[in-house]
Amino acid sequence: MPELSGKRSQGALVALAAAVVVLTGSCSSAAPNRVTEKGSCAMVGRLLGAPPGDQAVWIKEIMNAPGSGNTALDTAILHLAASLHEGDSASANRAESRVTTICSALGLWQVYH
Repeated sequence: MPELSGKRSQGALVALAAAVVVLTGSCSSAAPNRVTEKGSCAMVGRLLGAPPGDQAVWIKEIMNAPGSGNTALDTAILHLAASLHEGDSASANRAESRVTTICSALGLWQVYH
């Protein structure tokens, strides 16, 4: 029986930790910052519309992008920044596609020329 009580206490600890994470996240989460969302979408749109050789400034901006509070967009931007940093074009293309989808859903997508 000691094994069973150990599993119970371990399960209780896991449940307690999950509850703390949920409560902490719900108390500290704020609404996404629409201005920052728009800026993130614009950076990627400008990167995609930049003439060859002029992408470096937008890549740097994406790599230093502030969080907007929109978890999906922030995750896609971080993935794009990491892919660009690593020079992984296939992964960067997937991340760009994800950012495009999210920004389109927000009504913020535009490719700049």
